[in-house]
Formats: sequence, C-alpha cells, structure tokens
Amino acid sequence: MEYQPLLVVRPASASVTVEQGPDLVPVRDFPGVFSVSKKSTRLSLQEPKWPDVVFDVTEPRGMTTVRAAPPRATLSLSLAKNAKQKLTVRELPSKTRLTVIQNQVRLPPGPHELLVESAGYLPKRLSVDLAPNERRELTLALVALPTFANPGTYNGSGGLPASPRLVPRYQVPPSSPPVYRPPAPRYI
Repeated sequence: MEYQPLLVVRPASASVTVEQGPDLVPVRDFPGVFSVSKKSTRLSLQEPKWPDVVFDVTEPRGMTTVRAAPPRATLSLSLAKNAKQKLTVRELPSKTRLTVIQNQVRLPPGPHELLVESAGYLPKRLSVDLAPNERRELTLALVALPTFANPGTYNGSGGLPASPRLVPRYQVPPSSPPVYRPPAPRYI
C-alpha cells in the first residue's frame, strides 16, 4: 500500500501559495497539513509582519515540514564605562533568562521589556520595540553598587585610624529562668 506524502506548514496560520507544481489539497481536521503529489513543488508562505519565504519541495516522502520562521532582530548591548563587562538579560514580566552571546541578544520582532544586570551594578529596566531583521546597538549607563566603609573604622577626620576600634555589640544573655523580683512598694 502506498501512502500520499504530506506537507506540514508551520505556523498553520500562514497563507500558502503554489508558484510551481500541482495544487495542494488540505487534509480535513488538520490545519496547516496538505496532501501533495510526488512531483516537486515550489511554494511561498506569507505571514503578517514577516517577510515572504519561498520553499522548494523536491520528491516529498512521508511527512515533510516547512517552517516560516519569524525574522529575528539583534540587540547589541554594552556598558558606557566597561564594554567587556558580562551582561545578563531577562525578559519581563516572566523573568526568563535570555541567551547572551558577546553581549548580543536575538529577539523576535515586536515590543520587549528587558531587565539588564551586571555584576557590581544596579539592574536597569529597558523597553525596546524591534522591527524584523533590525540590528540595534545600545550603550547603557548602569549605576555602580554603593560601597560603605566598615562601621567603627572612620575617625571623623576623613581618614582611617591605624587600628580599627571595636564597636560594642548587644549580646543576648544565655537562657536562664527569670529571677523573681518583688513588686515595687506603692505609697498612698
């Protein structure tokens, strides 16, 4: 028994146009699945806001899948003071960590809320709207984390003393039963 080859189009919402070859017959109850003949076919896929994609399907066997992938945009990030600092980028609100390669992030087109983090700096929230195949470079001015002097080492004159003073600390007494104290006398 011989089976009819199937062509699976992803995303299923993409409109398919046959440019060369026999027509495609949609398979009932399965969106984006078509029955094709064994001849070669040239077809194009159109998805809103994506560039058109053209596929050549030669000698289809079994199930052949064609995908219209969304064109990705590239966002290059760098710090104003230290361009070689390693960055961590998270997608908000889910806080999903994105893959950063050489301070570049590949994102699908559209609006994005990002959280950019780096060791030694306060995180920064970033809103970007990217077009398909866009390459955008951003230089960020992150604020360095504040550093504080140890308490008890500042001598008030702007310098540090030769030996740091010890600051007395409150220590919790060891647990022992409470001592009975008679009530204070009351005078009328």
